[in-house]
Amino acid sequence: MIVLHRGTDPIGDWRFSSHKVLPSTATHRQQLAWAISHLPAALRVLQESKLLIPERVVVHLPETRPAAAPRWIQSEATSWEDALAVLDEIGRDWPDVVPISVDLQGTGMIMDGGVERWMPDVVGLRAYELGLRGNVWIATWCDAWLPYDMHGRLQLETRARNAPRLTQALLRIEALIGFTAIPGESKFSEVDGYTLTNRLDSDDEPIEMSILGYDDSWVAVEYKPEIHHAAWTSVPDAKRSRWNELFATSPHGCVDVAGACPVCGEAQLHRHYQLGRSLARVIDGEYYISEGRVWEWCSGCRTYEHGTALVPLWWNYYLHLDIEPDQLTATPDALEEAVQRRRARFHEPRQVPVVELRSFDGTTEEIVARFVLTTTGQVVTIARTEHTRQVADKSVARVPGGRNTWLTRDDGLAFLEELPPNLRGSRIFATKVFEMDETAALTLPRP
Repeated sequence: MIVLHRGTDPIGDWRFSSHKVLPSTATHRQQLAWAISHLPAALRVLQESKLLIPERVVVHLPETRPAAAPRWIQSEATSWEDALAVLDEIGRDWPDVVPISVDLQGTGMIMDGGVERWMPDVVGLRAYELGLRGNVWIATWCDAWLPYDMHGRLQLETRARNAPRLTQALLRIEALIGFTAIPGESKFSEVDGYTLTNRLDSDDEPIEMSILGYDDSWVAVEYKPEIHHAAWTSVPDAKRSRWNELFATSPHGCVDVAGACPVCGEAQLHRHYQLGRSLARVIDGEYYISEGRVWEWCSGCRTYEHGTALVPLWWNYYLHLDIEPDQLTATPDALEEAVQRRRARFHEPRQVPVVELRSFDGTTEEIVARFVLTTTGQVVTIARTEHTRQVADKSVARVPGGRNTWLTRDDGLAFLEELPPNLRGSRIFATKVFEMDETAALTLPRP
């Protein structure tokens, strides 16, 4: 995980532009005033999300300013009221001066494993006027939202913990301003809505910052991935029959094995064959082409089996994991790393529609439950406790649809879209439909 110095281009940025609501005839002052008017609400969302805790305000004045006025005014500001006081003072001292931009800068929090790491310029917030358009600009110089960091190191866990936080914050700001932001053109990432992914080269490898001409002098903060895995364990005797059944009946030709792991219940089963001495044999109608070895494992609980095996014909005809034979050991460490690399490259992000049921007590907003339309087409309820999940299931079993009809979970996206207008109380309400990475959506973190 890396944070770049603010002097370089952001890793991702978005702007809400006044052209949606103000005519082009509006004055420079009116355009900037529109942008500044939205800073308090946007800052509140970013503060609540722990993405920006303000420390200073920086005001950029125009070339036409009075001789006594500095080009830049920087002042301590730990709240919007502090920043507003600085703007009021500029207005009193130089009433004819309209600032070019107003920046709120500070620190933000990134989840790194189970640790909260606070660092500068995770997210920045700016109001500015350009081309007679007011803009609210939100930018990030942190790569925690990407599958790979700026040095090309895999960081799926970091991304799963942090990318949804940024996406949800931007969606909340969108709801407050009233329209969708325009993504910026980033040399570091691909921007899809409010989601960031790495730019890839012609070999589908992440483009590192050094390739773009940025050395480590541009790095403000860096935390190298520290991966601590549980030890690999053999399949328990009580689960072996079901384990063997899943691997025997899963569709041929795939590294990924269909079904939930009998040990931990997660759908993260995989297999890999290594070719050995060639042969030709038919057993129970199955053609085998080689003696060899096989690995069967679960990424979720790190349960595995390894041994000698006959390699089936279908294995020879498919493109499998990017791994050299000399990397293989009895435990599937190298194989698991290859699975994760492939997942980041080809399967991330798997975005799914989501609606969150939230509570508000007048001070704090909390997630009560999350309704997720999975890639299998099912609407599932995610909550922190089984009791809460059951209550949410019963309370939101159906919603009114059009023409005196009722929509249920079987109606998929249509069901989700009708939740916000039907659940909009002052204390319990449903968000509009937004997208999240599926893995992150199916896990509700503890408050």
